[in-house]
Amino acid sequence: MKKILIIIGTITIGMIFKGCAVEWHTYRQYQYYNPNWFPDGKVVYIEVYNRYRTEKYFPAGEKDISLGGGWYICEMNSDGSGQKRIVQMKFDNTGNPTHRATHDCVSATNDKIVYGIQGEIWVLNRDGTGLRKITNGEYPDFNPDGTKIVYEKHYFTMPGSDTIIINGDTVSYDEHKEGIWIYNLTTEKDFCIVSDTLAMMPAWSTDGEKIAYVRGEKFVVVKYLSTSSQKNFESPYRIRGIDWMPDSKQIKVTYAWVNTETEEVIEDQRNAYKISYTGTYGIYAGIAGIYLYSIGTSETTVILEAYTEEE
Repeated sequence: MKKILIIIGTITIGMIFKGCAVEWHTYRQYQYYNPNWFPDGKVVYIEVYNRYRTEKYFPAGEKDISLGGGWYICEMNSDGSGQKRIVQMKFDNTGNPTHRATHDCVSATNDKIVYGIQGEIWVLNRDGTGLRKITNGEYPDFNPDGTKIVYEKHYFTMPGSDTIIINGDTVSYDEHKEGIWIYNLTTEKDFCIVSDTLAMMPAWSTDGEKIAYVRGEKFVVVKYLSTSSQKNFESPYRIRGIDWMPDSKQIKVTYAWVNTETEEVIEDQRNAYKISYTGTYGIYAGIAGIYLYSIGTSETTVILEAYTEEE
């Protein structure tokens, strides 16, 4: 009897000091990111799906354990109806190890989609076929006819060295340039148009004649492709994303508006990462899900709500 009491006491003490899972439940979490427009008015976006098990411990405390999940390229109507998954996103871990965003940007034409993930750029057909990695980089954006993609390229520099790492191989820095690049889907070749370590987040104008990009945190640069000339605009606010308005004259900078003709910069307090525009509406992701924003009335509606459900 004495031995039994000692064993019970040992187990009890262990439960008190180490904790013991006495209750758990599983749940699924759905979050939505990086919405953008198809030319036909539908919306492309990223769905992040995760499963978790929450374990509660005696005498107190709990922790979440990941049970897996996935990232998906999806499509829906502009009112949030007709949601469907197109393809599960892939990446091969050979991109830029210093990338700033896990899933950074999605752009679409009528029949193609491009996305950035983990410092890599992938392209696919709208029906989900033909998924392939085309290059390492971030923030891809199609030109209007869908034959070229502008993106930013940055590298991880070896400490105290003039070499960089690409796909796990160490190469000379002089062989590659950081900055803004264009990838030609027809020739499968890319080339640098802006060699600048501070250049990022490029966006191709809807008329195809200009590319805007962010330099540092507070400058927007517009590059005119026919003349290679540039125009600089300074925002008094930290920039989180940019996109062209349909008229190709104005750039929507998250936290500011930039008029490329009048050179006026106006503050916008809307809390969003990047707003993409078509016609009279903008679309963006926020904490609650995906929002539709009316330019004329400033009315904002959640068209796809992030949620968590128990199994």
